[in-house]
Amino acid sequence: MSSGQPLVLVFLAIKMLQKTAQKSARAASRDMIRFWELPESFLLEVDDLREGGGFSLDLWLKLESLEEGQMIADTTASSGVGLRLCTGPHGTLRLEMSDGRSGSYWDSDAGLLQTGKWHHAAVIVDGGPKLILFVMDGILCDGGEERPFGWGRFNRELRSVTSGAPLRTGTSRGIELAVLRFYNRALRTSEAVGNFQAGKD
Repeated sequence: MSSGQPLVLVFLAIKMLQKTAQKSARAASRDMIRFWELPESFLLEVDDLREGGGFSLDLWLKLESLEEGQMIADTTASSGVGLRLCTGPHGTLRLEMSDGRSGSYWDSDAGLLQTGKWHHAAVIVDGGPKLILFVMDGILCDGGEERPFGWGRFNRELRSVTSGAPLRTGTSRGIELAVLRFYNRALRTSEAVGNFQAGKD
């Protein structure tokens, strides 16, 4: 084997991975909802999580501050039902969900967010195995140095988090959003990576 052949094989492998990611992004785009194309009164509907429903939020964001508790996207009603994406402790993103009776939350890995920088985040909720996962800048959170794993399990009795309240975003509070997508299913990791590789423009 000549010295040039391994480089050719590596190049071909990279091209195949890029094509796979592009196909995943195109497949994901078929069933997504872009919030920018919707009226302000749009109501986010999520299938019953206890029955295996799921959803995903996929976004590009830039933060002026990493202060905990900043609201990024929120559908919570006065009853407490809904979902909320916000900044968590130690430079994390946090997803909170409630059906009005019970609730669950999970954070991304710590230290991944930086102020003044665009980040891609995919938050995936899978009602089959009852998992919450984060894919940050194209990398599946694995727990980092703080946790043995990057995914969290939510309450198996958690039902629908559809609140009937319109989506609210925190774009006027030092948070920039270039893209915000909602999927009424759990994205595959490859689809989230494909969205990251597709960029924010």
